[in-house]
Amino acid sequence: MLLAGVAPNVYIYAGHDCWARAKNRREIHGAGSALVLPADTDPCDLRWPAVDAVLVCWPTTLSSDYRSKLLLAQALMRDGVRYAAIEHEPEWLNVRRAGELPS
Repeated sequence: MLLAGVAPNVYIYAGHDCWARAKNRREIHGAGSALVLPADTDPCDLRWPAVDAVLVCWPTTLSSDYRSKLLLAQALMRDGVRYAAIEHEPEWLNVRRAGELPS
């Protein structure tokens, strides 16, 4: 997809089996379509690509980890992501960079 000039939706996988889920997405949608937030890693210690939008797949077993989700949202915005939708059962956390208008 990337070689054809099509930017796939970027997913970030967290929690149990995150590496396998990211690998599966990359096999289907190509490199750059999946990232991983490893367990016990502070998202602020990582550098995230400045993409338009990311979807964060967070296992329901970790849905109460609200602080980590906020830290990830801050790190994503710091690094130039314009919009992030973070799974938070039963709803989603939607974060948009300051000054960005919905399209």
